[in-house]
Amino acid sequence: MLDQEQLPPILRQWILARAPRLALASPAADVRQAAESLAARLFENTPRVIALSDVTLGSAPVLLVGMHADIDAALVRAGIAPRPASLAHRGSAQVWTVNTPTGTPVAVVSVRDVEALRALLRPLPHYGAQSWLIFEGGRMIERGIWHVPGRLVTVQRVP
Repeated sequence: MLDQEQLPPILRQWILARAPRLALASPAADVRQAAESLAARLFENTPRVIALSDVTLGSAPVLLVGMHADIDAALVRAGIAPRPASLAHRGSAQVWTVNTPTGTPVAVVSVRDVEALRALLRPLPHYGAQSWLIFEGGRMIERGIWHVPGRLVTVQRVP
């Protein structure tokens, strides 16, 4: 059986989370409403809304949602790896998974505008086996799974 660190983070971890959390990078009321609707469709259990300052606390998965510039700023403040260069400036929305330095799993939903966020309500829950996605409106245009290096295991032959 593989250890947890040998498995890539995929959205299914968030979908099935027992105590999921939602953090909003953008303060606008329409973004909050759309983010809460997305979280309700994505998670099997009701998420708890947390402050941005609490994103790296605890081990329960966090869904971080907001506009592109707000997401970039939130990632810097939290000390989380920045938006992957392979996703930047592509599509109307990017979704990716990352583990914080403290080990907290975070799924990031970064959108151009609130319409792009609303467009994810229907398709996003169907991509649980993915680590990252790029959307144009409600259409997924690219997806993938992060590479996780394997761990070498010494095998000795016993005569």
